[in-house]
Amino acid sequence: SDDMPAEIPAHWGVYFAVDDVDATAKQVVDLGGSLLKEAFDMQAGRMAVVSDPQGAAFSIMTPNEVDE
Repeated sequence: SDDMPAEIPAHWGVYFAVDDVDATAKQVVDLGGSLLKEAFDMQAGRMAVVSDPQGAAFSIMTPNEVDE
């Protein structure tokens, strides 16, 4: 789509829900992973993008509470 530059190949991502994005991102780095995108707030909650020590990227997210 027009949302992604042409040089980025087709890809997918996985998201893991965590209790505290900032603490989990720090733990990822402490255990040898990398922080690819600092934690940020968005409409659905707080999120960061990290990778494991082998380079596999994934997102961690603390979703906002949902009123039912």
